[in-house]
Amino acid sequence: MPVLKEARRLFPFIERIFADGGYQGEATAEAVRELGAWHLEIVKRSDTVKGF
Repeated sequence: MPVLKEARRLFPFIERIFADGGYQGEATAEAVRELGAWHLEIVKRSDTVKGF
């Protein structure tokens, strides 16, 4: 994922990446693992919260 490579270059101090539930799956997890020691956290939508 080119955006992750650029993020690693520009922000080497980042330790955790938050991603929408749409990025859940092995492909995203593998891309994150290949680029460094990041922790990927998938954020799921709350059914009780209204709006954006």
